[in-house]
Amino acid sequence: MLSVSRGSVYYEPKGENEQNLAMMRLMDAHILEEPTAGVLTMQSMLRDKGYHAGYERVRRLMRKACIRAIYPRRHLTVLGQAKYVHPYLLRDLEIHRPGQVWAIDITYVPLQKGL
Repeated sequence: MLSVSRGSVYYEPKGENEQNLAMMRLMDAHILEEPTAGVLTMQSMLRDKGYHAGYERVRRLMRKACIRAIYPRRHLTVLGQAKYVHPYLLRDLEIHRPGQVWAIDITYVPLQKGL
């Protein structure tokens, strides 16, 4: 009648089992010691401690525990696909008199009265 299914009303999520919770605690302690550890390093560490978990399981548990490895990210400041790069026109110009080259500074300085 209300277009709400009975399954969604009575659904209770299972949660994680004890083994997964123990693995998440170990991963949480390990990331504090080695913040660059990724999924493969965590999988190797868990294998050394006696837990055999696959790549996808370790990845899912790391996501669930909000554990992220610290590593160099993409270079976002590197010039990407620019349509046109403006040339520097003053490169070979010899400046020998006042007023030959002008520049502007648009620095914003907040004032007390806003003027």
